[in-house]
Amino acid sequence: LYRADMLQQECEALLVDFPDQEKELRELSTWIAGAVR
Repeated sequence: LYRADMLQQECEALLVDFPDQEKELRELSTWIAGAVR
């Protein structure tokens, strides 16, 4: 079972480590939010 809020928190954490990937991570976070609803 996926927890969307947890996954989105992971994406936010990754933004700190990988600022160059911000666009991709934001798209992933948005996709995750849509996929689980």
